[in-house]
Amino acid sequence: MTQQIATIDSVMNLAEAMSNMDGDAELLQEIVTIFMQTGAEQLATLDGRRAAGHAGGRHCRR
Repeated sequence: MTQQIATIDSVMNLAEAMSNMDGDAELLQEIVTIFMQTGAEQLATLDGRRAAGHAGGRHCRR
């Protein structure tokens, strides 16, 4: 089985992301770095909430 290497174009639209950051490459890099560090945990949390029946509803912690 051959493993494919993802390219930037296959995972995000760089031009659109830069536009959304008003051209601030440093800010985009910081956001991408944070996502790479925490993304898996955040997705696991969301999946757990979905599995517990909390997806789609509005839940506020008080």
